[in-house]
Amino acid sequence: MQGGTFKMSCLALAVALSLSAVEKKRDWQQGKLLDSERESVYLGSTTTSSGGGSRSGGYSLPNYGGTVNSSSSAEYGVRVAYVIETEKYVYVANRLMKRRRSKEPRLIVNAPVTFAVEKQKVFVKDEDGREFEAQLVKQVLRQAR
Repeated sequence: MQGGTFKMSCLALAVALSLSAVEKKRDWQQGKLLDSERESVYLGSTTTSSGGGSRSGGYSLPNYGGTVNSSSSAEYGVRVAYVIETEKYVYVANRLMKRRRSKEPRLIVNAPVTFAVEKQKVFVKDEDGREFEAQLVKQVLRQAR
């Protein structure tokens, strides 16, 4: 029985090490959230059909004398734009939430914010410490005052 406990301990250690290896170290910095704006965006439409009809490959499906019922519905998402200021730069980033269940970061405008920039991505930590990803839209060099 002790062999099973040892194996479980080794397995737990291996999983913990692999998870920590996956977790990427980010170059976190402090800034000020100047603005956060939400807008609804059109993502496209979804068409569903029953009976015969056609597939995206262009070929027809047999209809066997039945009726084809199809419906189309518009798909919308929410785009949230963030403006973050540091001593040297002002960053503008967009986060597109395609699902209704997507959680929006809990951030306070004009409050300090922790974030990291990696290539064309901005990672933001919200008030609860959760990490969210957004696309870098613009990086502006601040003018000396």
